[in-house]
Amino acid sequence: MPPPSVLWSEEAALDQIHAFLVAACPEVPATSIYRAQPSAVPGVFGRSIVILPLTPVPEYGSPFGAEADNKQRQRWSVAVTTAVAGPWTVTLLGVTTAPFVAGPGDTPATIVAGLRAAVDALGLPVTTQALAPPPAAFGILGDVAGASLGVSVQGPAGGAAATTVVDDNVRRAAYNWGVYRVRLLFRDVPSAQAQPASGVRYVSTMLAERVRLWLQATSLPVTNGLAYPYRRDQLQAAPARLSWLQTEALYLPMQENGAWVRVVALDVSFQTPVALLHDVPSLDAMGLAGPVVFT
Repeated sequence: MPPPSVLWSEEAALDQIHAFLVAACPEVPATSIYRAQPSAVPGVFGRSIVILPLTPVPEYGSPFGAEADNKQRQRWSVAVTTAVAGPWTVTLLGVTTAPFVAGPGDTPATIVAGLRAAVDALGLPVTTQALAPPPAAFGILGDVAGASLGVSVQGPAGGAAATTVVDDNVRRAAYNWGVYRVRLLFRDVPSAQAQPASGVRYVSTMLAERVRLWLQATSLPVTNGLAYPYRRDQLQAAPARLSWLQTEALYLPMQENGAWVRVVALDVSFQTPVALLHDVPSLDAMGLAGPVVFT
């Protein structure tokens, strides 16, 4: 069975936030929008946007969470590891195939091809597929979600085969709703000119306000003039799965190398689903431990 997998990905979340900021702030080069690192000197003196995660992982909305099960199609692999002349059969869904009789010179690949053809000839609600060697094997996928196939192989004495549950028939999610928070630091050196060339003395203020409203907007298009997708759709799409909740603004003046730098910060909260996905071992998977040598 596949190992348990975690739905949340900090890399995916930060990558999508970075892409959002690059689109919203063309005045700032993409290389000047980066994640804050501990004890690191800012990569750019002056105009830049720093992404600072405030929560290393999402904060759970419930102390207990919940679990949910979904039926899925059970998938098996059938491998022949030692070829021996004689009759070979496969049993699944309580039905045994007609024997494939292997000859003295037949290889495991030959026996696998014969067993797969015998399974197909039964006309059961399963689908077979070839699997890349090694070992010589074929796959069996149930057509009905939740059904237990109960696959086993019988062969002549001295032969060996292995059956493995690749995907079991129930997939379980232990899940919760989380809140992920980041601080966006908009940094620039204010212009001392009476009439600054940009028309805006404090660029950080303008950029922060634009991003704050972009996050609030529900139907801001990715491509101007086209309806879909929206910027919000991009944030909410897998694998980032970020749904904007709220934004708070802060003003953080600071000094860098003796120069005063204006920093406007936005603390942004996103709601995101968090889950651990894993197969629930069925009775079919019990006792399957490597190849079986027939006696």
